[in-house]
Amino acid sequence: MEKGRTTNELIKEDKSPCEFNIDINDIPQLLKVEKLEIKKLETNINREFDNIIARTDLLENVNNKFQVENAKHNFLSETIKTEVLAEQILLDFNYQMIEIMKGLSQELESDKNECDRKYNRIKLSREAFIDYCNLHINDSRLRGMAVNGIKNKNEYKDLIEYQKNMAKTIVYTIKVAEGKEELRKYIDIIIDEFDREIENSSDEVSIRRLIEKKLSIKNLLNVVLKDKSIKIKCRKVTNDMKITKVPMSWESSNKWSGGERWSKNMTLFLGILNYLAEKKQHLNISQKNNRTVILDNPFGKASSKHVLEPVFFIAEKLGFQIIALTAHAQGKFISDYFPIVYSCRLRDAVGGERQIMTNERHINMAYLKEKSPLSVYRLQETEQLELL
Repeated sequence: MEKGRTTNELIKEDKSPCEFNIDINDIPQLLKVEKLEIKKLETNINREFDNIIARTDLLENVNNKFQVENAKHNFLSETIKTEVLAEQILLDFNYQMIEIMKGLSQELESDKNECDRKYNRIKLSREAFIDYCNLHINDSRLRGMAVNGIKNKNEYKDLIEYQKNMAKTIVYTIKVAEGKEELRKYIDIIIDEFDREIENSSDEVSIRRLIEKKLSIKNLLNVVLKDKSIKIKCRKVTNDMKITKVPMSWESSNKWSGGERWSKNMTLFLGILNYLAEKKQHLNISQKNNRTVILDNPFGKASSKHVLEPVFFIAEKLGFQIIALTAHAQGKFISDYFPIVYSCRLRDAVGGERQIMTNERHINMAYLKEKSPLSVYRLQETEQLELL
């Protein structure tokens, strides 16, 4: 029955009065038992509360230690790869947080000290390598490449890649140095032969021929290559503008048609020119044409597209502008590859006793607008110099 409420009030609210099925005389004893249960429950709750407080303090302590260790080692960085702890550590962590945290911290500290020792050793080795390069590498380009490379590489994979590239460069440099040494020895031998010829003969013409023969490019190459032949593989461009899959030897390519032989020879010639130019100075590849090659009647019988196209394609990629002097009459292949053509012809003067040279300039404006529009503006602004 609710305290302070009468039976009539409960009836009015449609609430039934409480009924007790126990003897009223047993209530004091029941209350006593109930109080004991409540007291026991209160004791358990207080003990659990104390455990929660202790657990919270422990977790707070572990978290503080964790933050201190992170400040030292920064292992929460996104660049650090995460690892899953061993299952036994995860099971024991609930009961031995401080001990496990302390053990892991000691391992981490030990690993850090080992890394510091290795880093210092790498630093000393890097400085020793730089000192060695500065003292022993005479080639300034190779020395700068070696020193700057080791200074700018911090990642292990970058250092390995740098080592591989340097190995190739050093091997190439060694070959160049060996070739120069062989040439020095060869020149010393020539000087000795020259001295003997001077003693035995006074014929300057024969001595000059001997020197020219000894210093010919063929003989010098044989000295550098140690009598090994140069091997060149060629791929043929067919009439339908397709490249053969199987390379051919240089000897077999000499059996091609005249135009095809011209094409492969010109390609090799442009490649050698490009190699020599790059050795002398840095080339500005941002410009479409940064060099010019002047050829005297280069075409011969070469007029087919599959013969000319590879040469002009490679010339364009290497930055060559081709100026050709040729006796060919005006033809389609000339207008296709040369947008500006100067035509010089000898004409008989009146009386036929003298000849007069006339020159004309033909400009393929459609070609220039498509391939090199800036050239059109330059042509409109200034008059080009006469060829002859």
